[in-house]
Amino acid sequence: RLCLEVQTNSGCRDSLSQAVFSYSAPVPDFAVVQACRGLPTQFNNQSLVLQPGDSLSTFLRNFGVTGAPGNQSGLTNPTFTYTSIGQYAVQLVGLSTQGCEASLTDTIEVLRSPNSGFSVLFSCEDEALKLQQLSGYGSDSLSAWEWVSVNTGFRSADSLPIFVYDSSGFQSLRLVGSSVDGCIDSTTLQVFIHPRPVADFSLSASQGVAPLAVQVINTSLSGHQYHWFIDGQPVPDTLPNPLFTLTTSGERLISLYLKSAQGCKDTLILPVNVIEAMPALQIDRVFLV
Repeated sequence: RLCLEVQTNSGCRDSLSQAVFSYSAPVPDFAVVQACRGLPTQFNNQSLVLQPGDSLSTFLRNFGVTGAPGNQSGLTNPTFTYTSIGQYAVQLVGLSTQGCEASLTDTIEVLRSPNSGFSVLFSCEDEALKLQQLSGYGSDSLSAWEWVSVNTGFRSADSLPIFVYDSSGFQSLRLVGSSVDGCIDSTTLQVFIHPRPVADFSLSASQGVAPLAVQVINTSLSGHQYHWFIDGQPVPDTLPNPLFTLTTSGERLISLYLKSAQGCKDTLILPVNVIEAMPALQIDRVFLV
């Protein structure tokens, strides 16, 4: 209770007594899971009121970036995106329904965000993608990777995984990269899988006596480069329909290694049976009876 007593110069007195209720001030508090540059930072309100029946009605935060849009917020659990790394003084002001006010200023550290960028250097049907990772975290590499082939559901935690698609067309590929501090970044690319060419040819002869001339009749599809091999050894001829002369007997293997304009590959091998020529019959004498 508060008591007021007054007295005049002549000694007369009077007093007034009135009950006054004292309310407790609120206890503002907040927590931040992780603050990463360029990503929304979530502020979780943990403020308390000590007076039964009281509640906090207003939260005003200063995120520590003077002049930045949205530097203050009246939301209970706001988010804020920092564009630079460093330390920031964040202020929380709590106002109870009884008009009691308290504030808290705490420093948070904003960390670098990783770069999960990547490119695809080679993409062909039935062949492994060739990936180039552009990811980084300052001068350090990423600490964790999560690759997802969105269309097929295949996942990998390898830094450069192997993805093979059995059909051509667009595929969605996503990389979620994590830094050593737990900051994350995500990149999704639409990758076009080029169709593979079809190596196909026939031979003018599948067997014959040496020296055997064999003409190639090429019926391949989507061919751009033709590489020919005889018994696994490359020959200089790169024409679509070359002519080969086989002089060594036995089973000979003619191979086509076909490449499309996008570098996709296919191959076909056909055998040729070359028969050794019989020696010429020499007649020294002729006897007449």
